[in-house]
Amino acid sequence: MAKRPRQFYRRSVLRNGTVVLTERAPGFRTLSVGVFVKGGSRHERPKQAGLAHFLEHMMFKGTEKRSAFEIARDVDLVGGDFNAMTTREYTAFHITLPVRALDFALELLTDIIKHSRFDPIEIERERQVILQEIAMTE
Repeated sequence: MAKRPRQFYRRSVLRNGTVVLTERAPGFRTLSVGVFVKGGSRHERPKQAGLAHFLEHMMFKGTEKRSAFEIARDVDLVGGDFNAMTTREYTAFHITLPVRALDFALELLTDIIKHSRFDPIEIERERQVILQEIAMTE
């Protein structure tokens, strides 16, 4: 009988349709948690060019509960690293931190995805940053 290949991850689907991929890694002291939103640059119309990247930047500008400074400080206090990226297919927000901080990671990602603030001053500031980034690639 052929040996069954080892499954490296588990795929679950929540009631709301969210796909969750998990991988067990016994012995590791850090973990990574990410949220991948199906909305990258490929999904933009020409007049929306840069919108996904812009939204990625804005998610770090604060939530209803936390300022941008508090987000950075809180991640730093638990020894974590928080980042995001936009591709043609998706926008991802990911955090790597000690295993003991899993609840914090999940709460922070949920807060950022569901409760980000879009302050008009920050919107204009980030719009200028994105326009500069687009100009550098042309």
